[in-house]
Amino acid sequence: MTLRGHQFAGETNAILSLPNVTASHAGNYSVAVTNVAGGQTSQAATLTLVTPPVITLQPLGRTVLRGTSLGLSVAGTSQSALACQRYRDGAKLGNDVYYSGVTTTNLNLSNAQTNHTGQYSAVLVNLAG
Repeated sequence: MTLRGHQFAGETNAILSLPNVTASHAGNYSVAVTNVAGGQTSQAATLTLVTPPVITLQPLGRTVLRGTSLGLSVAGTSQSALACQRYRDGAKLGNDVYYSGVTTTNLNLSNAQTNHTGQYSAVLVNLAG
């Protein structure tokens, strides 16, 4: 087997196992098989390493008056598409008459009431988790 021209000597199994994969393992892999009649090299298979998202803007705590609106934003970077879910006191939020944007980076709370008090959080995920 080869990666960027590097030979994996002695790899004779049908499956190549790479424990503790890091960015240095990313690339195109191919396998060459030979016997007394000749040889054949496979097409390359690409290994892409996807890392978890990084939150670059944390939502800030706020105090608002009853009946007013509030927006909470979060931002992150990712190699793949990001998904977002919002929570209050650990419970998953759903869009309703008060909340919109619960699966986006911009949560909006309209007509805030005392029962909306709590710890708000956002979870960003991508292909890596």
